[in-house]
Amino acid sequence: MRIQDFKNGILNGYFHDEMTQSKKSTLVIIECLESNKKLWAELMTTYKLKSDKINLNVTVEMDKLITRLTELHMTKADKAKAIKAEYELQLQLLEKARTDALNNL
Repeated sequence: MRIQDFKNGILNGYFHDEMTQSKKSTLVIIECLESNKKLWAELMTTYKLKSDKINLNVTVEMDKLITRLTELHMTKADKAKAIKAEYELQLQLLEKARTDALNNL
C-alpha cells in the first residue's frame, strides 16, 4: 500500500464516520504515521531519492494529519496551551527576524 493511500484511507474513513474515533485508535494511527515517516526517511536515504517537493510533501502531509488527529481528542485546556505555544513561537520568530534585520543594516 502506498503511503498516500494509507493517508487518504484515514482521512476518508476516520473523518467521515466510517471508523470509530476513539482516543485509543487515534493513538494507534498516530503511531503508524510516525512509523511511516521513519520508513519514508529510510527509503529516501537508502535509494538516494531526491528531496524534491513531491518526496518532501509525503512527510509534510503526514505531519498535518498527525496534528489533525492529535487535536481531535484535546481538552479545552490542551487547545489553549497549544495556541499559546504557537503564539510564543511566532513571537520568537518575529523577534529573531527583527534582530537579524537590524544586524544587517
